[in-house]
Amino acid sequence: MARRKTAVGPGQNFAAWSVLAVLALSALWVGLKQADFSPAVLTALSAPGTARSSAASSPLGAFLPAGVEGFSPVGGPEFFSPETLPDKIDGKAELYLAANFKELACQRLTAGAGGFVEVFLYAMAEPTDAFSVFSAQRRPGGTRLDLTEHGYLAGNALFLASGPYYAEFVADSQSPGTAERLTSLAKNLLDRLPKTQGVRDDSSLFPAQGLAPDTVQLLASDAFGMQGLGGVYCAAYRLASGEGTAFLSRRASEAEARGLVRDYAKFILDNGGKELPLPAGAPLGARLLDALGDIELIFAQGSYLAGVHAASSPEAALELALNVSTSLGATPREGGQ
Repeated sequence: MARRKTAVGPGQNFAAWSVLAVLALSALWVGLKQADFSPAVLTALSAPGTARSSAASSPLGAFLPAGVEGFSPVGGPEFFSPETLPDKIDGKAELYLAANFKELACQRLTAGAGGFVEVFLYAMAEPTDAFSVFSAQRRPGGTRLDLTEHGYLAGNALFLASGPYYAEFVADSQSPGTAERLTSLAKNLLDRLPKTQGVRDDSSLFPAQGLAPDTVQLLASDAFGMQGLGGVYCAAYRLASGEGTAFLSRRASEAEARGLVRDYAKFILDNGGKELPLPAGAPLGARLLDALGDIELIFAQGSYLAGVHAASSPEAALELALNVSTSLGATPREGGQ
């Protein structure tokens, strides 16, 4: 005899569905809570290996500003290696890594009235590397500092390079006293940094005539889009004949400099450029090219690769190239002039 099925009433159906709904909601709540990490946990998970320790763990920490009136540290300093730098400055790390970055030390300081300043101190391999980053990160319209050769204030931030170190001081906002507070921090840091001997800086070789203020830059890698071309100083010029960017790069030998003239010309031609007739009076062995409307004039002088990038006309390129050549020293001219 078959067992008789027990009838299930509406009330029992409702109770069963209610239990299932509660269980589903509970599972959903647990899942959301597991995904809802605190920002600190998320940072730790996304930045494995990021150091968050005391200044004693890195010699660089000893150079961070300390004991400055009106400022108090918030927690301990943080340190970042070449491997963990993208965790701190995602999107900009390649600029620093290309310039032989070694380590970053960061410290947040309160600045009274609820404000704060974050200090970034980058250690690079050489002073030229620090200048390269400093020049590449330059903000327009800054006010030059008299504390150090390479330093300026811009809005709510102060930037400087000293020896193999590059530093940024960034306030959370700009107020009438921001510049004074940032300058006091910068002076404290400069007093702590090791004193370095004079370093050869080829930026001083640029001619003064027509030089646009605060445009000297050192391109650490892939200058003007040419892969592998690094160590190139450049600066913007405005002359009566037009505009252009002068550049120079000291190479290991005259042969290397001449070889780079050939390689750079090939790079322009391979990317749609065309060769132009070289005007009389141009530096001996120079190449004049039209790079899709921008004029390039390149030459070698001794162990220097030099020339003009993106000039507005052949006349402007020639005038600026001759000014650069004169700054580098006398050189033979095409056409015997």
